[in-house]
Amino acid sequence: LKLDCAPSLIALKLFPNAKEITESMAVYTAFRRLLSAQCMDFDSSDSFVFVGDGTTPRTAAIFAHLTRAGRCVAIDPMLKP
Repeated sequence: LKLDCAPSLIALKLFPNAKEITESMAVYTAFRRLLSAQCMDFDSSDSFVFVGDGTTPRTAAIFAHLTRAGRCVAIDPMLKP
């Protein structure tokens, strides 16, 4: 990872392999390319909700580190506490 938040994400041990990082970064990249212009005014009072993020909230973690959103919520019936 070549992100400023990489040490923090690695310390959380959310990403066991490159496949998991690639999937979450693909979602973030698509957001940046397709929706970020419409969401430029997002701030700490806004939230992202990730439905089907899996047993570990990897995509929510990426967005929490890379956006100014106040909350990133992962929803999945298989989510582990």
